[in-house]
Amino acid sequence: MSFKNTFWIIFLTLFAFNLGLAEETIFNYSPDSVYSNKGRLSHNVGKIDSKSVFEKAKKVCKELGFNTQSEKFVKCGLELAETASGFDLARNQEYLLSKKIQKKENINMSFAYEPKSGKKMNEESKWTKFWKEAAWVLYEHGDDILKVVLDLKYDTNFSGYNSNNEVTNNRSGLRCTGQRIGKVIHETCRGGGVTLRCTTQILGKMAKRTCREV
Repeated sequence: MSFKNTFWIIFLTLFAFNLGLAEETIFNYSPDSVYSNKGRLSHNVGKIDSKSVFEKAKKVCKELGFNTQSEKFVKCGLELAETASGFDLARNQEYLLSKKIQKKENINMSFAYEPKSGKKMNEESKWTKFWKEAAWVLYEHGDDILKVVLDLKYDTNFSGYNSNNEVTNNRSGLRCTGQRIGKVIHETCRGGGVTLRCTTQILGKMAKRTCREV
């Protein structure tokens, strides 16, 4: 391993750790930001610069020689970002995506998560792996989720899911298969050691996305 890569790994680790602690990276909390017993988040959230963390992690892993389309590349990135709170990373990705959809389509986006056990989904340590990998799915799949919302709102087919057959998309080691059934788009995303089954639907000016750990 070169000195340059070693330096970036150390820098990334410290950078992610500091992001998790810095008060200035947290803003816009409200009572609506609290997860319910089903893990639902309905409004603005705490924000850290997780995009920068992921970008640096991906750059380092690429320089280390990992194939960007491989599961090992995804695992490498997740391990480098592991010192940052997975819960905060997921919340940040939700915030960025919600803000983007609100600005472009005037639709409020909410997210809900359901674990296998059906117990309360929160930021407890036992969910660390889940939140970290859910954040990775949101980061890698954010543009595709926006396309899903557009398809549901305008009956277009930007996502490719607006058909009678399942469609598979691959992005940086993340594999998502989706299909539209009525007014709901169902997706299964696999990558980074996690499999999520998600449904997205639009009710008025609200887009609801619910994902269950498989």
